[in-house]
Amino acid sequence: MEFPQAFVDGVIRERCEAWLASVPEQLAHYSRLWGLQAEGPPWHGYLGLAFPMIRHGVAVVLKLTRVDDETRDEASALRLWDGRGTVRLLESAPGVLLLERLEASRTLGSLELVEAVSVAARLLRRLAVPAPDRFLDLREYSARLERLARSRWDRFRPFPREWIRCPEVRQDLLVNQDLHYENVLAGTREQWLVIDPKPLRGDPEFAVAPLLWNRSKEGPALQRLEQVVAQAQLDRGLAREWSLFRVLEYWLWALDRGFSQDPARCRSLAQELISG
Repeated sequence: MEFPQAFVDGVIRERCEAWLASVPEQLAHYSRLWGLQAEGPPWHGYLGLAFPMIRHGVAVVLKLTRVDDETRDEASALRLWDGRGTVRLLESAPGVLLLERLEASRTLGSLELVEAVSVAARLLRRLAVPAPDRFLDLREYSARLERLARSRWDRFRPFPREWIRCPEVRQDLLVNQDLHYENVLAGTREQWLVIDPKPLRGDPEFAVAPLLWNRSKEGPALQRLEQVVAQAQLDRGLAREWSLFRVLEYWLWALDRGFSQDPARCRSLAQELISG
């Protein structure tokens, strides 16, 4: 079985070759178990592969993903949302999800930015439902990110250390920390549906940052922040604080990975958020 090279490169960087080697066997097993027929090569993100399938004449997707803190509760979140603003979950096992098929070629990235932000903001609000205790807690998760960020800062020192400050978590709502324009696909039940959530329990303001750093060249971050805050009914100060924290953490992560373009983008975003 051949996999997209960009995906393989990411797997190697994360030292997850053993998981990749298990994919053909998983694909065969769950195809038999759930009565699936392959319909084409897989799509991929950073952590998983999505195989277009047919089940009893209906188009579906079999998603195989590496399991970590960010992906472990994906099935639980999709089950809780039950298709309200998200792709519908049909079956699941650890690291395996059978999903309804959406239009993979049509994302919010195809819309004008203002309209795309508006759709994303409304979805952000809809997904912010009360979260059971079993979900990853933002208090624990952000504290871990802060420790990692401070450790990386000691190596790179790209900005004043006092900028790294984790806001206090105020709420216990279900949050998709990876809500961005390419993770919202066109559907039939609803016009736009979220895929590939990375859920946790905390402040919905934590979810704003990806809407700022994706498509960042298309307009001022603060203008976009104001639009998201207004349409998702968020706390503006908290949204700015969480966005700054996440941009700085991402900046240091990108330096640690040796990326060349992301740090410059993060520097620009951080300067804008600090000024506003």
